[in-house]
Amino acid sequence: IAPFEAFKTKDSYIIIAAGNDKLFEKLCNIIEVPEMFNDEKFRSNSLRAKNMDELKKILENKLSTKTTNEW
Repeated sequence: IAPFEAFKTKDSYIIIAAGNDKLFEKLCNIIEVPEMFNDEKFRSNSLRAKNMDELKKILENKLSTKTTNEW
């Protein structure tokens, strides 16, 4: 499952587990990066797992803009 780990926020960590494509789409909308769901590199769980390094960087860059409580 990708993503499925703890990610750094502005002040702590938050655990994200988007176990299917629908949950990943919701995650993208919640963190205000809806275009990430339409990126071919992240359209399926297997593609997200294959491109996890890039996905992790995107998520951490976005999540680090707010505290864990804000998210």
